[in-house]
Amino acid sequence: MNSEHIETLRERIDPVAEKHGAFVVGVEVQSGNTEELWIYVDAEESDVTISQCAAISREAAALLDEEDFSGGRYNLNVSSPGLSRPLSDNRQYGKNRGRLARIKYKAGDEYRKAVGKIDNADKDSVVISENGDHHTIPFGAIVEAKILPEF
Repeated sequence: MNSEHIETLRERIDPVAEKHGAFVVGVEVQSGNTEELWIYVDAEESDVTISQCAAISREAAALLDEEDFSGGRYNLNVSSPGLSRPLSDNRQYGKNRGRLARIKYKAGDEYRKAVGKIDNADKDSVVISENGDHHTIPFGAIVEAKILPEF
């Protein structure tokens, strides 16, 4: 399945997720005997609940069945992204204020890395506090951002 088709799926499913207080942060299709469709959802202010995932799954399945996705032979999985997946939507940064993050970003012609607490995020950038220094990183410069577990 090509990236254009996956983006179309995302656009169709995002309103379903929004109806349940979430938004789509990723769609993956894994081929095999039966295709597996993974839809990753998150919420701006809180963690995504199992009941939200279940409701999104039911409505997304109905949409996919209408479109005869994969000939009706697929497994649908709706999940929160978890810590192992990078942040992929600007809306994910706000709820992670105060958490430790590793952000790889482009500054001019070079790549840099910041590891620190997320201080703030607005519609354009995120502010990371690293060893007393504050770095404002525009979302457009971010290559990868992950929340790091703290023990």
